Amino acid sequence: MRRYVRIAIVVIAISTTSFAQRKRVEMGWSGENGYFERQSPSAERAFSFYTSVERQEEFLRAEADYCTDAAACEKRKVKVSREDVGSLSDTRIFQIVYALESQNSPDSQPQPYWKSILIETRPGMYRELLLLKNEEGFWAAPPSTAEVLNAGTSKLLVTKDKTTSREMWCSGEFRVLGESGATLADFSEVTTAVHKAIPKGAQDITPMCAAVDTGALEFRSVVQRVNAKCAACGLEGHVVVKFKFEGPRAIPISTNFSIDAP
Repeated sequence: MRRYVRIAIVVIAISTTSFAQRKRVEMGWSGENGYFERQSPSAERAFSFYTSVERQEEFLRAEADYCTDAAACEKRKVKVSREDVGSLSDTRIFQIVYALESQNSPDSQPQPYWKSILIETRPGMYRELLLLKNEEGFWAAPPSTAEVLNAGTSKLLVTKDKTTSREMWCSGEFRVLGESGATLADFSEVTTAVHKAIPKGAQDITPMCAAVDTGALEFRSVVQRVNAKCAACGLEGHVVVKFKFEGPRAIPISTNFSIDAP
């Protein structure tokens, strides 16, 4: 199912303070308001909490709003899976997925799911960095697995998930790993360079999750005229920004806008 999406994004302030480290990014979809992205408090908890009955019941309560078959709802069970994403020094990172499955067909692929990414704060204790709530089928299933990738001399925790939207191909998050933990990467200087390079009356349309190539340290986006009549109409060319990381900041090195050959 393809969707047209209204995007309501809360701008995320980038900070290296301990306060920022106590926040998680929450992503979700509301039929009324469209895609949303916001920050919420993230308490330090034992790892066992994230696979506990308490957390599974939290997921089930959220899914109850979208259940139309009362009898089937009563039989629902939660399948919890975990993956070891990687580590930095002695700090471990895990991904937890909570998914619904029918009691009568436990092997069927459940569509609703939550995706949680955890980072170790001290031995046995973890903080949630990301909670993606796929409660109305906005994201494609199954969810992708986060990765720890090299970006020049930096290491990044990267998560990208495909959506079912025509306008927003994917959602994603980039965090720079270091002694202070996992800090949200700041691409504001890159986007400023993009806006200065593209023609007046045009816009870059590639989502950040698809535009950033961490291995090449490159941001690449399609450029399209504003108010184009269709997705393939009014294409102007491509903009490419080479960058480097200084802490969590992506610093532009070079910017180039090119017109595509007809």
